Parts: sequence; C-alpha cells; structure tokens
Amino acid sequence: SINYSVPWDTATAIKEHQRSIDLIISSAALEHVDDTAHTYYATNELLRDVGVIASSIDFKCHDTSGLRNGQWAYSDIEWRIIRGKSKYLINRWPHSWHIEEMKKYFQIIHDDVYFHPNYLGRKDLAQKFSNIPDKELTIAEAFIIGKKFPK
Repeated sequence: SINYSVPWDTATAIKEHQRSIDLIISSAALEHVDDTAHTYYATNELLRDVGVIASSIDFKCHDTSGLRNGQWAYSDIEWRIIRGKSKYLINRWPHSWHIEEMKKYFQIIHDDVYFHPNYLGRKDLAQKFSNIPDKELTIAEAFIIGKKFPK
C-alpha cells in the first residue's frame, strides 16, 4: 500500500515507520533540504533491508545567480543574505557531497549525471566549494539510485 507520513523525519515518525518502506522516491527535492545528512540517515532508517532510494537532484542555481552554477560563488554569509527568510531555497550541496553521504547507508547502483556547460570558473568558487572537481562543476542534474545495505 502507499502511505504518506508527515513529518517523516522526526524521531517519533522514524520509530513508528522504521524498516517498513520498500522504496523512497524524490524528484527535485533533496537540493531543498537543509539537513541533508539527517535526511539520508532517516531514509536509511525508514527503508527495509535492501530497500531502495531513487532521487532526481537538480544542481542548478534556482535563479539565485545569473550563472547556472553561480550558487557556489557565494560565501556562507552572502548566501544567508540571498536566502533571506526563504525556508526551502537550495542547500548548495554538489553531486559529490550527496554521493559521499549516500554511501554511508546505500550501495550506489545507478548514478546518471546530466551535464551543462560550466559558466562559473574555478577561480570564482567560494572557499567552501573550492575542492569541487572540475567535472562536477558542469553537472546540472543527477538521477541516483541507492540500495540499502542489509543488516
């Protein structure tokens, strides 16, 4: 059956639904979650053993810059000003950060990336993002499927 639970990431909800879900699908949502690390932890807790997470993630600036990947040029202070009181703007996590966090809980079984020309040069990156690989600067979207490690 299909079940919708909100909030799904609280300790109470996780305990109530722990290891009861076979598949979690997110479409253009994970780039808007502030506590992305907790989100991957929660999905791991909610999924049954060998459950699957399938996520489409958009790495574009969402109109915060004139450049497709311009969100990575801003320091954290500048980003707080740009974001203002917007609750779900974007978290600015690049592809590699998502993959690194997912690998704590999931075997990556599919990682299909879609590239777009790089409009922001390495010299323009904020310090926080200075270690993003050159190839990753051109990723516009990714479709990632992870399979939960059995316990």
